Amino acid sequence: MVVSAPYPDLSTVNGSTSDLSVIFVYANTVTDGYFMPFVAWAFFIIALFASYFGQMRFTGRAKMDVSFLAASFVSVGFFSIMSLGFGLLTMKHTIIVMIFAIVGLMWTLFAKSE
Repeated sequence: MVVSAPYPDLSTVNGSTSDLSVIFVYANTVTDGYFMPFVAWAFFIIALFASYFGQMRFTGRAKMDVSFLAASFVSVGFFSIMSLGFGLLTMKHTIIVMIFAIVGLMWTLFAKSE
């Protein structure tokens, strides 16, 4: 008796070794669309902490509002490429990160300067 998975396996995906986006589409299909949003939000969090600790390293102090703004701007580009270029994310995620960028901009503008 052969048991088959309810989703296509990697050997049935055409050109799976030639392009990384095909593997991402496969992983996103297998997980019912949860893989790429998790990867994208992990990218945002990594960019946030990298900016924060980069400021800490170079200046001796860090501002979370500036790091949040930088991570939001970088993530807007990443989310746009993933949603428009490859179709791996829905526009809902891109709009949410654009709202994050606007909130980060307002937070930075209205923050106390030292």
